[in-house]
Amino acid sequence: APADPLHLGVPLPPAEGKQRLAVRAAAAEILRVAPPPTLEQGIASAPAAWRPALAALAHQAHALDLVPRAFGAFCWQALTGLAYVHEASDLDLLWEIETAAQADAIVGMLGVWERRHRRRADGELRLPDGRAVSWREYASGATRVLVKTEDDARLVARATLFEAQQVAA
Repeated sequence: APADPLHLGVPLPPAEGKQRLAVRAAAAEILRVAPPPTLEQGIASAPAAWRPALAALAHQAHALDLVPRAFGAFCWQALTGLAYVHEASDLDLLWEIETAAQADAIVGMLGVWERRHRRRADGELRLPDGRAVSWREYASGATRVLVKTEDDARLVARATLFEAQQVAA
């Protein structure tokens, strides 16, 4: 699709049937663009039952000098104040990473967090060049992983994910 108009999607909260709305807007009509809220920013608007688990994960991420960003239900709830998150929601997080060591640390941290808090985390590890891979797929140890870009998705050898960054260093 051409870049202008922009094709956007907006989900309604579960109380409204989770209906998805398709919207088109001219690029000139966009007032501002901002990254998704950080996990820490989303804690205050999360249901009380979720807050201790979210705070624990935010603390662990901070200790690793990482700033996960929420998307999905937690993002929509933080942005709108409407109830998108429920007991069975996944916590969708985007992790901006630079190294395989960071990816490995996130995978280990999320696995422990899920077992300890009995919550499910989903999301992606985004490399400096904009490519992204599901943290679960990365955690699987598969030799090839699905890597997404702005306009493509393809299977890539796991061993090559961080090669470009290592050569540039």
